[in-house]
Amino acid sequence: IELDGSLLKGRSGINVDSQEGENSITVASAGGQDIKAVLTPERQESTEGEVQVFKIKVTGLPGGHSGDNIHEPRGNALIILGKTLKEAASTIPGFLLHSVEGGEVSNAIPKDAEAVVAVPKDQILVLQTALGKKEKEELADIKGGTGPKIQMESIPALPEGVVKGYLI
Repeated sequence: IELDGSLLKGRSGINVDSQEGENSITVASAGGQDIKAVLTPERQESTEGEVQVFKIKVTGLPGGHSGDNIHEPRGNALIILGKTLKEAASTIPGFLLHSVEGGEVSNAIPKDAEAVVAVPKDQILVLQTALGKKEKEELADIKGGTGPKIQMESIPALPEGVVKGYLI
């Protein structure tokens, strides 16, 4: 959006988007733009007996405001989950991604995120090992929160239309 500066008249302005409070001048402030990406993933069906379905959760991070806290060691649950899924997909043959969810609002650092995945039953230990490794690597330096962790929870039924690792 462009605004013709000649339309504005005055000697002072009021900033309504500063995080600094009273008696401050903000030269620039956070802005944003929403982008909606639509993907058409390749779908791959699996027989329920061949795979085990899991919910992988990144939880307990402190979260925060993307303007105020971005420089602090808080971690971003969606980024950590994405790195975790990428590593799992690269080391586990037959890794399938069903869904990813996380974040509450566009200007907040996500404190929780989760994904539903399916892995061949003979690869469950490989997945557990990969999650433990990523938990140590990614969560070691995070300050605050309620005990950051990466969890794996078994889901009894296979969701319809498990998606092949398209987003990875």
